[in-house]
Amino acid sequence: MYNQQEIEMVRRQTIQIETEKRALLKMVAVWTSIACAVGIAIAGFFFYLYASNRSEVTESRSKIAQLQDQLKKTNDELQKKTAELERRAQVAAEKKQRYDALLAKAMTSTASYTEITELAKQIYESPQKVVEVAGIPPSSLFKWYKYRDGVKTYTYALVPGQIEGKYHIYSILVSVTSPPPKL
Repeated sequence: MYNQQEIEMVRRQTIQIETEKRALLKMVAVWTSIACAVGIAIAGFFFYLYASNRSEVTESRSKIAQLQDQLKKTNDELQKKTAELERRAQVAAEKKQRYDALLAKAMTSTASYTEITELAKQIYESPQKVVEVAGIPPSSLFKWYKYRDGVKTYTYALVPGQIEGKYHIYSILVSVTSPPPKL
């Protein structure tokens, strides 16, 4: 069988193998613990990044919502302004068309007193208070015209002019009268 020396040798080898296994298991346990600690630290760092980005995302979403509301309000205001500008342009075009028609009638001496009075008022309300005409205006056009707007009476004088060969009609406000107050 086996002698005592062989048994001792097998026993020492077994103890050595068990010691090496324990050392290896201890080293694996230490490295696993270190890896877990590093993993937890990295997970904590990523959670911190996630939480901070989450607040930034929330802030960004609220800012986007505010900007969308502001955009909607601005678009509504723009549509209102555009509609108002279109309405004003249409009114101005109608006024210009009426003005041109009155001027054409006045130049052909077919305009009534009321139409010439309206023309005198429109010429006076123009920025230069003058209108350039294509030909010589009829002399019957140049006199005083009274325009009533309900309360006040405006008196306009139409005056001819010629500058550098171009004919002009000037409108001058002569007087504004109000009825005397009722006692």
